[in-house]
Formats: sequence, C-alpha cells, structure tokens
Amino acid sequence: MVPEVYLWGNAGLLIGVLLKKKAIGFIDGNNFYHNAKKQNILFSKVDFSKIMKFICEERNLEYTGFYYYNSVPKLDEDKEAYYNQMAYFDKVRKMDNNLGVITKKLRYKSAKDTLNDYSKQQQKIEESKLCEKCKKNMQQPCFDCIIKKRKREKGVDVAIAIDVVQNALDDKYDICILFSGDSDFVPALELIIKRGKEAISSFIRCKGYSWELLQKMDCIPINNTEFENFIIKQ
Repeated sequence: MVPEVYLWGNAGLLIGVLLKKKAIGFIDGNNFYHNAKKQNILFSKVDFSKIMKFICEERNLEYTGFYYYNSVPKLDEDKEAYYNQMAYFDKVRKMDNNLGVITKKLRYKSAKDTLNDYSKQQQKIEESKLCEKCKKNMQQPCFDCIIKKRKREKGVDVAIAIDVVQNALDDKYDICILFSGDSDFVPALELIIKRGKEAISSFIRCKGYSWELLQKMDCIPINNTEFENFIIKQ
C-alpha cells in the first residue's frame, strides 16, 4: 500500500506544475543591441530563449515563448547591413519557442525636428556652469547633427507596447517579461498590471537600464558575465 503522505506529496507537485503562471517574453532588439555593444557582449550570438528560460526558472514560471522586435535598415542605403540583418532575424526565428520576429523600417527625423533638438542641446550647454573649454568640447558640430540623417526607432517601441497590452487583453499570458531597459514601456506595464496581469523587467545591469523600471517593476538585472550562459554554442 502506498503511504498517504507520498500520495499527497505527488499531488502537491502536480498541482504546483499545473498552477505555474504562463510567461511570454518581449525582446527589444534595438535597445539590447546598443547597450550590449557598450558592455562588449556578443549580442549577435545571444540566445534569447535561454534568457527567457533563466528568468522563468528564477520565478518558477512556465516558459511559453518570446517575441523579438527590431528595426530594418533600408535596402537601397546599405545592402550589406540589410542582408546581414535578415540573416540574423532568421537565426532568431530558429531559437526555442520564438513566437515571431516583428520588424519596422528605420525612420528619420525631419531637418526641423533635428534642428530643434540641436538648439535645445546647445542651450543646455550654455546654461551649464562649465568653463568655456569644457563647453566647447561638449558642443556637437551642427553639420553632424543636421546634415546627417538621424535614425528613429520609435516604431519598434510602439509595436512592443501594443503587443504587450493586446496579449494581456487576449489572456495569452499571466506574466509579461520585458527585456529592455527603456522607461518608455512603464505606462504599458502599469496598464497590464491594472488588468490583473504581472510584469517582470529584465536587462543588462548597466547605465542603460532605466531607473524608473528598476523602481517600479519586479526586476531581474543580468550581469555581463552571466551572458556567457546565454551564448549560442557553435
């Protein structure tokens, strides 16, 4: 005869497995790319499914997959960069439980918007209490700011925010895992929390990780050295 305690123990384990909360990851590829470069992380070899599984294990969650978002350079401006990006997206699609690669074309600020940004920057420098030599070192040549095109990647941010909210409304997950250090996503995360969902913020432990995210959300910062565990093995 099987001891009653043993039966109850197995039942408890089964209930624990069944009650695991479903988690979906939303990867901000643009944000990760820029910050990973600063931290000397091999961003092109990072397996995002491994990161999601690591986070799910930390919080005892059921890993159901991740969406990846990034911008695409224009083919007619840089063919090599475009095809390299397409090849990278194919690699991401093959990662475990990838739910989709969502892309947006890079947009550019108008000359008027760029000039306004430049003027504001110059005004802040003039209002600072720096010496003239330091002010000069901080000032960016107008040519660099205005003549050169300024890339905008806000289309990606909007797509992530919409999908985070839409998936919550469709009851696709219990917990959203946002892999980004961008504070622009705080309102979307606060909204899904009001709708009864939970949110986890995770990113590289670096200056690019928003203080607002760290203060307002359940956060799992990942150290640079830990990324060795997430590298795709050839």
